[in-house]
Amino acid sequence: MPMPQTTAEHPTATAGQVARAFNVNRKTVQRWNATGVLHGTRVGREMRYTQAEIDRLARHRLIGGGAR
Repeated sequence: MPMPQTTAEHPTATAGQVARAFNVNRKTVQRWNATGVLHGTRVGREMRYTQAEIDRLARHRLIGGGAR
């Protein structure tokens, strides 16, 4: 699933979108954020994530970082 267009200044992927992209539960994304595995920006009542941060997490998981 392609992530929404984003820039470093305008994070647009929600926790739900990240969860679907990584095939994990939304609570897992929230835990990643709480433990520093994934870094987001609060926009209103929800967290948003940049494409660069999502790509960083994907690379981390591919090389055996085990972000689960």
